[in-house]
Amino acid sequence: MSFAVRKDGKGWRTISSPEDVTEDEVYSDTIPAPTFDQIVSDKLLALADYRYQRETAGITLNGTKIDTDDRCKILLNSAYTSLKNGFCTAKQWKTEQGWINVTLTEIEPIVKAVDAYIQDCFNNEESHQTAIKALTTIDAVNAYDFTTCWPSQTITS
Repeated sequence: MSFAVRKDGKGWRTISSPEDVTEDEVYSDTIPAPTFDQIVSDKLLALADYRYQRETAGITLNGTKIDTDDRCKILLNSAYTSLKNGFCTAKQWKTEQGWINVTLTEIEPIVKAVDAYIQDCFNNEESHQTAIKALTTIDAVNAYDFTTCWPSQTITS
């Protein structure tokens, strides 16, 4: 197997023959080891994915499961906006425990808890990102554990 390796070190591709190499590439018989920058980039992508999984996994607020996927966040904010602007006085809301009728007074703590939880997820991602970018060796980047210090998904108020 043969490879065309980008001269800037940012990737490679499998080729059939040395003639397939472009002017921005060099020929190689072996897959090149990833560069430090590639390893950091991969770690940051994995971190962002992990944050998204945490962000959208939902919370439990005072014993009630609240979904935090993107669709549910939109519906929750829409219900809050409708109630806040006086378009209605109550909204029907479906939970794992069944249907509930929520008013502005009841939905505000839910919106605040979801908002705070999501912001904490982003804050933690930023902290880990800063720490990863400060690392100087491949071993340190590979060993870095970004699965720590995430906000609790169980909230009581």
